[in-house]
Amino acid sequence: MVEGLKFESTLNSKALRIVVDFGGQSAQIEINTEQECPSIAMSSSLLTTPYGRPARIVRIMEPGVSFAHKIAAWNERELMRDLYDIYQYESLFKSTPRVNILLPRLKKARSYRNIVAAKSLEALVEKLRQVADNMTEDSFAELVPLLDTGAVAGHN
Repeated sequence: MVEGLKFESTLNSKALRIVVDFGGQSAQIEINTEQECPSIAMSSSLLTTPYGRPARIVRIMEPGVSFAHKIAAWNERELMRDLYDIYQYESLFKSTPRVNILLPRLKKARSYRNIVAAKSLEALVEKLRQVADNMTEDSFAELVPLLDTGAVAGHN
């Protein structure tokens, strides 16, 4: 066990979720089931080297696949953190969502509470446009505890 490492896990019908805290940093790991999961090899050095831990080669979900799943998750949850992740996939990673993954997820999307999930690509694009048009500074409040101080304008 690593001193100062804390984690909490929850399990529901869709996923095992583990939140890991160490050195003032938090990470969330979600484990879902699929018939297949295209993956790529990646070094863990960006996460481990700053803490003096050795780097390893790990397999992660292929970015285009995880990007498609993240878009589908936002469609069902409408959480600002999902939109933030979508922005990161596109702007930082230059990733493109795998449409062959996204379209079936949209077709079987579930609506919850006051959220109506889009069932087609066209409806999803329109939903995203409406959210972008109605976004205000207050829309980003959910991100404040997740980002470094000052990373969200007006929230230092």
